[in-house]
Formats: sequence, structure tokens, C-alpha cells
Amino acid sequence: MKKLVIITLSSIVFLSGCMNEFKFRADDLDSGNAAAPGNEITRNPGGNTDVGNPKPEDPVIIDPDTGPVYPVVYKRGECTKDPHDVVSCLSCQITQRPLAIPLSEKATQLLKIMELGCAITNKSDPKNYRAPSYADILKYLNQANKKMYPDSAMTTRQQQNIAKWMSNDKKHLERLFGGLWYSPPYSDDFETYFGIEPREARYLFCYGQPDVTFTPDSFTPLYSIEYYSCVHENGFSSQCRERASYVQGNVYRKQLAASIQLSLTDPINDQEMVPVNKCHWESMSGYYNLEMETKLIAWKNAGYEMAVYFEAGQPRCEAVSAATIPLNAKVTVGAKKCEDF
Repeated sequence: MKKLVIITLSSIVFLSGCMNEFKFRADDLDSGNAAAPGNEITRNPGGNTDVGNPKPEDPVIIDPDTGPVYPVVYKRGECTKDPHDVVSCLSCQITQRPLAIPLSEKATQLLKIMELGCAITNKSDPKNYRAPSYADILKYLNQANKKMYPDSAMTTRQQQNIAKWMSNDKKHLERLFGGLWYSPPYSDDFETYFGIEPREARYLFCYGQPDVTFTPDSFTPLYSIEYYSCVHENGFSSQCRERASYVQGNVYRKQLAASIQLSLTDPINDQEMVPVNKCHWESMSGYYNLEMETKLIAWKNAGYEMAVYFEAGQPRCEAVSAATIPLNAKVTVGAKKCEDF
């Protein structure tokens, strides 16, 4: 029988040595620091001896040849937004972040330009005017996603102007929001790309007082100065043709108005928290043996984070990588693993 025990311990030490981290203290069997289930002994810093006898609630199987056998108890579960202690020093909880509002690139550009543009002083500003915050403007555009307010092609000049407006180029922003509302070619580029005139954008996003020509519920068409002049001279005749950029600009105008209306009536809750990963946990409890050692090694190879709780003597909890787990010590080993979506 003694020979059989020596062979078993040798096998265990061999497996442990392969990992260079999980160490059996087989020599402690003789020193009294670890013992067989039912007579487990640990020593506290004061030198007093504590006996970790099996508790009545410990699962037990009666083997006719060897007597009581205490099997390893396994548990597992999914982690949620609320922290769960797998063991006292290992908590499992999914990571969350505020819901990202999926704006189209065009909506993001308009939002940024208006955040900067509303800070430009204009003689039309109401008394005690204070520029709105990013969040104040976002409430009009939180539903302006790629479906409601899709991205569209830009001319080379529009690309250049939009880049300058978004980089807080004060000179170019003042051409839109600091003086006369009609300032070609800058105002033309703005309204034919975004579908809203600078004046209308100022009143809606900056003042919160939509102009009658553009509200979330109704709007008049955009017209080029050339089309206005033709109609003034000839009336609404077939010889007055609108520029293609303004025809397309009115399509964007309709999309923007619908996006603003939906943003105000059915806004996205940007305070909602959404998970960015999924996590699960596992644990095993019992008298540390080859079965638990094998499982622990499998968890490590699979990338689990692990901790061990020692129940006998002076209870303690520590990371498995820093722990020495004696053979037959009464422990609970916890493990968790998270994966990003």
C-alpha cells in the first residue's frame, strides 16, 4: 500500500512540474501541514494546529474497499452586469459601456460643425444667448443613422470646406454663421450637402427655435439663386431649371427633416448600458487531488483567470499563480473567462 501511494504522488509531482506554477507539497504529508481527508492539518502563523475535519454537509461516497471518498464538486454559470464572487478574491462581471448612437458620417459632420458654429457670434443672437452643448444638439440628430440620413458624395470644394469647418477654422465658420446668411459658395456647399440652410441650422440647433422654412414637421424646398432669378424674371416656366446639386440637396433635406422628427419623438436612450463582452465562471471544491490539478491545468491552458480559497485553518484567498496548494488541502478553486463581442 505504501508503494502505491509513492507512485501516485510521483505522478502528481511530475504533472505539476510541467506547469512550473502549481506545486503539490507532498513532503508536507510527513510534516503535518497536509493530511488525508478527515485529518487535514494546517498551521497558522501562531503555530497552533487546526484540524480541518469533513463537515456533515460535505458530499461523501462510501467505497467498500477504501472507505469514505469525498468527490470534487463542480459549479458553473454565466456572469451578468452584477458582480458574482466565484471565490472571495475572484469576482465575475461583464463589462458595459454607454450605448453608442450609430450616426451616419454626414450626421456626425453636421453635429460637429454646429457645435463649433453655434459658438460663433452673430448679431441675430437672442439676448443672453449661450451656445448649446454637444448633447443639446445631439437630441435633434440621435436617430440620424445611415438609413435615415445616409452618407452622400461630396464635391472637392465641399470636402475642403467641411474639413475647415470641422477643424474649427474661425474664418470659414464666420462665413456661414457670423454675418450674412447667404455667402456663396460656402452657404451653397453647406445647404446642398446637408439639406439645410445655415440660417435654418442656426435657428434650429443653436437657438432651439426652428425657422418657419424648416421645422421637424414641415419645410419649404431649397432653391439656388439662379433659379430664384429665373422665376423672378419669367415666372414658373419650363425654361427655369434648377441646378442638379439643389435637386439632390432637397432629397437630403427630406431625409434630415425625417431624422430630426424621429429623434425628437422617439429618441435613442444614450444612457442605456450595453455589454461589450460575455463572461462565464467555473469552480470546483474538495480536497485537492490529481483530478483538481488536471482541471486547474486545463483552465490555465484555456486562458482562465483563477483564484483559490483555502478553507481550513486560517481561511485565505489568493491568485492561483501565486499559491502553493498542498495535496489534500480543503479548497475551492474558482476560474473565469471573458471574451469580447
